[in-house]
Amino acid sequence: KLEPKNMLARNTLARRLEEVGNNEELVVLSRETVKLYPESPEAHYFLAKGLLKKGETEEASRQLQQAVALKPNFEEAQYHLGLTLRRLGRAEEAAVHIRKASELSQQGQNAITAHIQLNTAEEKLNQGQVDEAFAVLQEAVHLEPDWPDVHWRLGNVLIMKGRSEEAIAEFKRGLELEPSYFEALYNLGLAYLAKEDFDQAIVQFRRAIGLRPSSAEGQNQL
Repeated sequence: KLEPKNMLARNTLARRLEEVGNNEELVVLSRETVKLYPESPEAHYFLAKGLLKKGETEEASRQLQQAVALKPNFEEAQYHLGLTLRRLGRAEEAAVHIRKASELSQQGQNAITAHIQLNTAEEKLNQGQVDEAFAVLQEAVHLEPDWPDVHWRLGNVLIMKGRSEEAIAEFKRGLELEPSYFEALYNLGLAYLAKEDFDQAIVQFRRAIGLRPSSAEGQNQL
């Protein structure tokens, strides 16, 4: 309600609605999110899950196909697309997606390790061990190069180390993977500010405020 265009909040709420079985709200919310963010694979995925429970299998398959087109390594979407296509009698296509989901599942161990490393990096930062956190985050990026969070966190640490140019590159990479994230845009603005590139800093702070108009820190930095 406070931030109607917050994609992360919308998709997180969609997952919770699915977990508690509130299908009607799930479909309504996900349709809105797909309209706001047609580039969000998660939005298409959650809409498909709701449509499946309503028996709208054809439309669900189209939403799942859109999700995997946007994010081919989306394991859950690949798996459910395979099941949905099988239900529609398209066995050969189904097998391709289920096989892909199986391959991604094996790769999932890297994601688990990267999550652990991210938590370790946070602990080290809390203890003031910036160099140690930096080393751990570099390993996490190597394991999960398409996970935006690790790029953003690495960018934050690079700012702490006074390496603004490298921080900017990490923030930009994270935003390529997930364009609508307030903290990344805000911190990118800070990185440009640190190198006294005021024009670019203004651009990024304006983008951040566009996502979160109520942000006092964003308004103040601008």
